[in-house]
Amino acid sequence: MPPRAIPRPQAALLASLLAVVSLLCASSSFALDARALYKQVKGSVVLVACQTSEGLAEGTGFYVGDGSLIATNSHVIKGASIIVLKSDSGDLQVPVDLVDMDLKRDLVLLRVEQPGTPLFLVPRLPEVGEEVLTVGNPMGLEQSISLGVISGLREIKGVRYVQTTAAISHGNSGGPLLNESGGVVGINTFYVSEGQNLNFAVSSIHLLRMLPSGMANASPPATGQAPVQAALRDSSAAPAIASRTALIENRQGGTLLVVYGDVPAGLQGRDTQLEAQLLDDSGRILASHRFLPDRTLTRYQLQTLHPDAIEARLRQNSPLPGGVEGKIPYMTVFSNLPAGATTARVRPARD
Repeated sequence: MPPRAIPRPQAALLASLLAVVSLLCASSSFALDARALYKQVKGSVVLVACQTSEGLAEGTGFYVGDGSLIATNSHVIKGASIIVLKSDSGDLQVPVDLVDMDLKRDLVLLRVEQPGTPLFLVPRLPEVGEEVLTVGNPMGLEQSISLGVISGLREIKGVRYVQTTAAISHGNSGGPLLNESGGVVGINTFYVSEGQNLNFAVSSIHLLRMLPSGMANASPPATGQAPVQAALRDSSAAPAIASRTALIENRQGGTLLVVYGDVPAGLQGRDTQLEAQLLDDSGRILASHRFLPDRTLTRYQLQTLHPDAIEARLRQNSPLPGGVEGKIPYMTVFSNLPAGATTARVRPARD
């Protein structure tokens, strides 16, 4: 039998349907390399088993900071008389100390004797549409992964949540929600059972602020795609003025780079003009601007920065400029960070 001819209207409709199917198939593919990412992070994720008055409860945790801390949800260990952590290799250990707990944000930090490889806490909110992966222990099925995308950013009663289509279940609580480079963008916390793919993680920004004073965030993943904000480092190479940098969250949820320090005595003067520069690894200047130092922070700078972030991040490095007698402090802010920037430095401005 010869092929049956399809009328033009039906043919057009069929072509449209095929185009939609092709688009859906294309959009369901992931650029994120799940196999490589899982191998990269699995050793940092643990099973959290708790003995409570109601029986055995399980969740997920992961190493942060210098590797001596385990992060998880506070509801995972609620009412626990015994807490046991199990690594992907099967090793068991018991936490030796409860370092910090934030019930409002459902986060807790536990100290352990046997450190592990910490995961980098991304100091910014992800973008809607970013691909993500979860690693956890849903229903006791250890080291399970799921893929998805960031489907929304929410704020509920002062807590920032990352909404994702990456599936989570009981047992995933406290586990990491990871971006494609292996940075933690959220801590899996709850899902809405009445809907579909409505999963929520507390933003990593909240967990980053809980790290003990003086303890640094883990290093960014060793990838060429690591966030430029996290890769910025201080530069005190002559003839640059010694400077410090800090990543600060602004009130709109973005990330600013603050460059600050003290003006050397030989350069102090009313008309001293400084130039802050952002450079790549080859030394090429990607961005710069000039400014005048002052003894106090400007009102604009104080209003732009999030006060909690100032206290949590700048205080870890050194006191805020302005309180040291005989020294003139400086502080300037980059709100747009160019791709490839790795070094921040400050120099006397040159004509």
